[in-house]
Amino acid sequence: CYFGIVPFLLTYLPFNLLFPHAVPSAILVVTIFAVAIIPSMFALLREVVEFFAIRTNYCLFLLSAAAFPFGCLIFYLQSSASLYYMPLLSAILFGILFVYASLKAVRLHATHPRAGYTLFALAGISLALQCGSRPNACIPVVAFIAPLFIALLFDAKRSIANRVAAASSFLVPAIVGVAGILAYNYLRFKSFFNFGNEEQLTNFDLRFNSKSFDPTKIRDIFLNYFLKPFNISENFPYISIPWANNQGYGNSFYTHMIFGLMMIPLFWWMFTLRRKFMQKIEYIMTVVGLVASFLLLYLNYCLGGNLYRYYCDSIIIFILIAIMSMLHRVKPYSKDIDITCEKDCAIAEQSSLRLYIPAVLCAAATIVIVGLLVFSNHTEPSADIQNVNPDLFLKWSDLFTIGR
Repeated sequence: CYFGIVPFLLTYLPFNLLFPHAVPSAILVVTIFAVAIIPSMFALLREVVEFFAIRTNYCLFLLSAAAFPFGCLIFYLQSSASLYYMPLLSAILFGILFVYASLKAVRLHATHPRAGYTLFALAGISLALQCGSRPNACIPVVAFIAPLFIALLFDAKRSIANRVAAASSFLVPAIVGVAGILAYNYLRFKSFFNFGNEEQLTNFDLRFNSKSFDPTKIRDIFLNYFLKPFNISENFPYISIPWANNQGYGNSFYTHMIFGLMMIPLFWWMFTLRRKFMQKIEYIMTVVGLVASFLLLYLNYCLGGNLYRYYCDSIIIFILIAIMSMLHRVKPYSKDIDITCEKDCAIAEQSSLRLYIPAVLCAAATIVIVGLLVFSNHTEPSADIQNVNPDLFLKWSDLFTIGR
């Protein structure tokens, strides 16, 4: 697990300047990042709808925006409140800002060049900060945005000067930021490209982990990262995260708590992804983003281990694409549907209306399930709410206990 310096620079140093004799608690740091993530997620989802011209039901959009942070486990990660989750939440924040700034920069670049250049610079800074939090988390978001940037660079309708200026606005801050991170790596690990794996000797030696292709690993990834169910209990909060099931693969292998992504109902909508509902560039971006996310899951499994924290590097892209697919499939009703659409289009739109209730149920169920997880078990027992604030736990337990 790479602990980047960015969370330290953005939280600990400012706090120490204000309060020289105090150190911020873990819960304060992760809460700062979580509070920043929520509005950023709403802005990103709104930009996605506008950029790809998704004709969506307004109420479903608002419900999706509310479910988005739950689907990405933001509240559960925040409630875990330990050193492990600071770089993870920081990476999620800057990954969201990178995708948001990139989409908006491309959209505004033709009509408002100065705003576009500023947003390209913000995208570069965000990417560098994400890399300084958790480098692995950069892979899915970069893969998602890369086709869009490539299309912009090869757009003959734009002048060469325009394209060079846009690329420079993004690349200069990104390269400067990444160079600073590499210099930090050298000072910390005596190597520019050592991100800490070779120094992890606490419970096991990560240097003996293997990245080689192994079909049994793919099977175990599928079973644990996607299908692993919750433990069910008759007592509040009714669900808990079970221990992972896997073998050692001939070397030490980190095994801890995990549940499958399929336990998040919003994730199901990713399987409704269809080319005919999307623009060409949108479809390419989603496919490339998903491929990179799945490859990162395999890499994290091989290098990291079997823990839900390791698929959180890809969870933004997974849930974002699932929501995009859901909003595409569930279109608002048109009174002139038979007039404004061709026959096939009319049938497709009428069919989408039948998906409205399942979409609402999936979004609402995601909020409920992840909300219950907040009160469930964590990787560090000291973060469990029943240990941190037993009075609050009892109040919520009484509120949601059936049969009393």
